[in-house]
Amino acid sequence: MRVIIAIASGTGMAPIRAILLHLANNGMKRKVTCFFCARAEKDFFLTEELRALEHLYKNFKYIPVLSSSEINSLFKGEVGPITEVVDKYVDSKSNKEFYLCGPPSVVNLAINALQKNGVRGEDIFSNKF
Repeated sequence: MRVIIAIASGTGMAPIRAILLHLANNGMKRKVTCFFCARAEKDFFLTEELRALEHLYKNFKYIPVLSSSEINSLFKGEVGPITEVVDKYVDSKSNKEFYLCGPPSVVNLAINALQKNGVRGEDIFSNKF
C-alpha cells in the first residue's frame, strides 16, 4: 500500500481530517504522516484529536508546522517553510500519495516543491480554497 502524506493549512485541515477519520475507522492500515501548517500557535486546532490518533495508530504521525519563528517554549512541532519540513521527514517521494488542502498560496508552493523533487502530478491530490 502507498504511503499517504497529508499537508493541511488553516481550514484545509477539515477535509484532511475527514480522510484521517476514514482511515482510522478502517484500522489505519496505511502509513500516514500529517503536516498541519499555521502562522501562529493559536491557529492550530484539533491538536488533541490528532495526538490521540498518533497514540492509537503506530502508522500515523502528526507534525504541526509553524511558519513563524515566534514560538512558545512548549511548542511540540517544527518551525519553517512547509516545503523544507516535508523534505526533512519524507526521504523518498516514490510510493507515496500527497493530499494537500488549504489556501492557494500554500498549496501551490507545496505542489511546486513536490514536483521539483520528482513527485508526479498524478500522485498529488489538492484542494485550494
